[in-house]
Amino acid sequence: MIRVLLIFILIFLIKNALANDKHITIASTTSTHDTGLLEYINKEFEKKYKIKVRALSLGTGQAIKVAMDGNVEILLVHHKKSELEFMNKGYGTLRYDLIYYLYQEVMRVERTKRRKSFGNYQI
Repeated sequence: MIRVLLIFILIFLIKNALANDKHITIASTTSTHDTGLLEYINKEFEKKYKIKVRALSLGTGQAIKVAMDGNVEILLVHHKKSELEFMNKGYGTLRYDLIYYLYQEVMRVERTKRRKSFGNYQI
């Protein structure tokens, strides 16, 4: 009888210990991971809220699919058309413009620099 009671107490303690493991899971794009932005945001969040962040670094389509399947609490991507489609289908509850993808602007500036450095040659 004491043995059964000890097993129940042990199960109760383990269950409570696991329940105290507060965490959220984020699906994000590889670019937010590669730039270090995701790591910075996660550290600040964990410091402030005492909740661990588990991050999945995926392509935009994969991240959205994981979120659609209900496997994450937060979706962090930067493809507005896909984000709006995700929201319009009822998968999300809040959407914020958080990331602006500057790749196109950077490439425009780089092309301009190359044109200047190569004269009339178009690259």
